[in-house]
Amino acid sequence: STVSFDSASMFVDTNSNPTIKAYMYKISTTDTCLNESELSPFHKTMHLTISQGMGNNWNLSWTPYVGANYSTYNIYRGINSLDSLKFLTTISSSNTSYTDINVPSGYVYYQIEIIIDTAIQTKTGENNSIRSNYATNDQIGLNDISSSNISAKLYPNPTSNKANLEIEGLSNDADVIVSDLLGRVIKKYKFNSEKGILEIDVSGYPKGVYSVSVQNNNINVSKKLIVQ
Repeated sequence: STVSFDSASMFVDTNSNPTIKAYMYKISTTDTCLNESELSPFHKTMHLTISQGMGNNWNLSWTPYVGANYSTYNIYRGINSLDSLKFLTTISSSNTSYTDINVPSGYVYYQIEIIIDTAIQTKTGENNSIRSNYATNDQIGLNDISSSNISAKLYPNPTSNKANLEIEGLSNDADVIVSDLLGRVIKKYKFNSEKGILEIDVSGYPKGVYSVSVQNNNINVSKKLIVQ
């Protein structure tokens, strides 16, 4: 794929599914004479999976991030909603597994984070946090609503002003959470199932990629929103 030099130094791979596997990426640049540079060293994402152990213990396993230097992994856990995700513990980067014991009952959500030694410079500022996919035992799943009669659309995307979240087949109201790539909650909305559409104002947001999560008893889906 190709992105403009005027973009926010970010690219969203809409054809990937990070809940299934890790992905490897390289980039190059093309000058005004259409001469392409050599490919950069590759970066490979983390892929986190979970399985239930004895009782209320949960086993986490992930592939290491490749392409940056870091010394520890931060582990985040949430109970019953993605919005409840909070820092749990830090372990050495020499480990790629962890057992969380005596976890409270309910749906569990996990995510792994690394803090790289040298921050990434982008047009929107510095970023030294890289996170894995979310892993959960929620039967609906974070991005899989194909087994239900619910469909969700987010448009226009990218946007610089406002985006519309449209959901069909939703029988109850839902919570909508907008967060940045670091997992920080930017704003919360209440989705009215009777109206079926919600306007999200991003006119004051810095350029970048955001997560829009929709949650209730029937749906738990997360979509990426690009602000230009």
